[in-house]
Amino acid sequence: EVVLAAVNQSGYALEFANNTLQSDKEVVHAAVEEEGEALEYAIDKFRSDRDFVIPVFKRLGCTVGDHMSLKEIFLAEVQKRGDFLKFADDSIRADKQVVLAAVANNGVALKFAKP
Repeated sequence: EVVLAAVNQSGYALEFANNTLQSDKEVVHAAVEEEGEALEYAIDKFRSDRDFVIPVFKRLGCTVGDHMSLKEIFLAEVQKRGDFLKFADDSIRADKQVVLAAVANNGVALKFAKP
């Protein structure tokens, strides 16, 4: 209850929630509804769920085609904003093509890459 109230006021509060709460769909949904960028603090299962992230991406101003894969969406977005990589799941953070595109836009994006 306390965490749900906190993320309803500031989605960024998700960063400070424990793993159990970061795994709770209701809590994560409330956080990203309040602040889309809170997706960075969600566990991988939400960041890799196309149905979960597409509405978030649209609120963040991303161009999302109906038939685009998550990789295609991230590849397009990191070319405009390299740090967008922080919203990706681990498989996309480890994708060489996406990481190179992100780093070409913003070298700081390298800190979000996975080996």
